[in-house]
Amino acid sequence: MATLKLLTRDWMRPSRWQKKMERDGVEVIISRRGTAHLLRENLRIPVLSFPLTSLDLLKNLKEAAKYSRKILLTTFRSKLSGIEIVKDLLGIQLTQDVYYDAASMKQAVLVSHSKGCEVTVGGNIIARYAREAGLNFVEIRTSAEEVVATIENAKFVAPANRD
Repeated sequence: MATLKLLTRDWMRPSRWQKKMERDGVEVIISRRGTAHLLRENLRIPVLSFPLTSLDLLKNLKEAAKYSRKILLTTFRSKLSGIEIVKDLLGIQLTQDVYYDAASMKQAVLVSHSKGCEVTVGGNIIARYAREAGLNFVEIRTSAEEVVATIENAKFVAPANRD
């Protein structure tokens, strides 16, 4: 029987929670893109990531366009390819900026705001920086199908790593 715990944490800062999860016997972590990368670098347990599908991204950007056509999308360590078509489809001005840590994420928000961006799309950490800068924010949402598929994958990964 698998036990699922749902935690919301700020993983950009080194945290005792990460190592505590290992000590407590957590077998698999499911997270989002940037957070998942950072956790993989700092933990010995498997970390799965909810995928960001093109359709999910399109829905999130469409939601952001209700606030403003000037949108910031931050991505971890590399830009998303093919994003230009989304700009054309939605008629938006999309700034895509790469971050590597909390400081570069905050800088991306501040610089983009100074250049006219009025809404950001991202996770809970970018939400905090957006609020501080006075920007609107739209949370990246993952479709229910992708959430279920990732949880199913986690159920197979956990037993594979048991001693």
